[in-house]
Amino acid sequence: MVAVKYGFTLTLMMKHALILMILLFLAFACKEQVTISDAGGPLGAAEKRVLSVVESALQNARDGAHERLETQVGAPEICRFLLDQEYEKAAAAERERFCSLIKEYLVVNALPKTMSILQKADLSQVSYGRPVLSGNQAQIDSAYKSFRLTWVLTRRKAGDWVITDYLRDGTSGMETNRDKQIQPGLKRYGLPGLNDRLEKSIKK
Repeated sequence: MVAVKYGFTLTLMMKHALILMILLFLAFACKEQVTISDAGGPLGAAEKRVLSVVESALQNARDGAHERLETQVGAPEICRFLLDQEYEKAAAAERERFCSLIKEYLVVNALPKTMSILQKADLSQVSYGRPVLSGNQAQIDSAYKSFRLTWVLTRRKAGDWVITDYLRDGTSGMETNRDKQIQPGLKRYGLPGLNDRLEKSIKK
């Protein structure tokens, strides 16, 4: 665990993001064993696009293709959500710095750590539920043995889908990160101070 001075911990803040990435990699590693429910007939075009984003993200993550992976992970959307009202209030330079740090952690830092965890994982069973689309949001249930996770994608104006959240037992991981870590950090340190602590923890 990488601790940051004054008690703020980046690893704690993003621990659920690691869980999400673990499930994504598990799904890729067990691709031949992944099942999608046929209930409701064949997948539609939009459902196929959602799944193709996941498959592409898994391949890019496995290959270490960070630049391509950035196109599948909705870092700008996650950044805006985590900052909440501070997003519009903050100075543009500090806001952009925060978003860059979050993207770096998700795409560059978290995935290599996840890979080391997966070396010891039992990959005997992974399954998917059918994608559920509602407007610009999509959800897909994942199951690995007794571990269940729903991951969330958002459709951008241009029509592309990106991964923006996950649900564990119905609870949003990004809401937890926002309410338990980011927002208290903003109140205590301000955005410049929070960014300093994030940057130090990423570089350690």
